[in-house]
Amino acid sequence: MCTNQHQLSPLQYVLAEITFPSEPKSVGRARDWVSGVYTSRGVPTDVVELLTSEIVTNAVIHGTGDVTVRVLGSLWVEVSDASPVIPERRVAAEDDTGGRGLELMEALAEQFEVRPAEHGKCVAFLPGRGDCA
Repeated sequence: MCTNQHQLSPLQYVLAEITFPSEPKSVGRARDWVSGVYTSRGVPTDVVELLTSEIVTNAVIHGTGDVTVRVLGSLWVEVSDASPVIPERRVAAEDDTGGRGLELMEALAEQFEVRPAEHGKCVAFLPGRGDCA
């Protein structure tokens, strides 16, 4: 579980959680699911959809095992998989099709973190720059 790695404030309870198989079609399903949670709370979804797609794609491509997605009461989104390998920022060439995930996080999330989890790793973010600001 992602949330076990730090103390939970009252707003960091698990609002919703779902697990997807590690396969490409899970990216769209996860994005739609998170968007639905945000929409039900009356919160805009553009940035959260983009960042969720990015993180779940990386979990499917580079991670292992199922992909678990959580939305916390504070509207943080957590994505975890069973791989202990922590993503590292890299400089993508102009024609690279990948390698910009952490750049997107820095640009679009109000806050984000990457950390080891009990069984693998967790990437978590709080959307900003228009969604939750």
